[in-house]
Amino acid sequence: YFYDIYNRMYAIDLKNGKVLWVSLIKNEISGKPLIYENFIIISTLDGGIYVLIRSDGHLLYSYENEDEINAGLNIYENLLIVPYKSGKVVAYDMVSRKQVWVFSAGGIISVSPVLRDDNLYFGAWDGTFYSLDIKTGKSIWISYVGNNITRDFLVFDNVIVLFFSKGEVVCLHRENGSIKWIKYFSTVDFNYNYFSGEKALYVFLPDFIAIDPISGGMLFDYRERAFNLYK
Repeated sequence: YFYDIYNRMYAIDLKNGKVLWVSLIKNEISGKPLIYENFIIISTLDGGIYVLIRSDGHLLYSYENEDEINAGLNIYENLLIVPYKSGKVVAYDMVSRKQVWVFSAGGIISVSPVLRDDNLYFGAWDGTFYSLDIKTGKSIWISYVGNNITRDFLVFDNVIVLFFSKGEVVCLHRENGSIKWIKYFSTVDFNYNYFSGEKALYVFLPDFIAIDPISGGMLFDYRERAFNLYK
């Protein structure tokens, strides 16, 4: 399932490349399409949410909102979690199609929230990072980190690692949101040059380095490997 720049949604048979169906969405599609049981869920920049039938691409129903959406959606059991640009996060019941809970952050949300276990993690342009109970929408903890959350963050078993401009990396405890460690990398701007493994955090500086997410310590620094990967 994918869409093109003309906001046409496609279903393709992977075995033979045959187009199964094409569905035109009236507004600009944003983010990654989600699969929920027999449905495909699509969001648009103007705040619309469209639920299509997987078998034929027909529109089943939609939510129309005035709030913009510029971050990805999440599915938890039967809950559709929608982060709006205004800072509002809403959970909709996919069965009853009703709103279950609403949480309002203090700033713009531009980075997709991460769902881990029964918690939803996200940051906003109020210099704050949030942890919510996914079932109720109630705050578990709120951590002021002093910078707007404008880059993807990484969630590990026990910690969350945030990336900021000017090479700053901040690690939070998952349990309570307190700051565990902070590191600075001079002349580095983080933008799609970091990713997570099972027990390590990897960054191109352009040296290829591995960091222990628990301690913040360096696991290795591999210049030759970085050169070959870039090549």
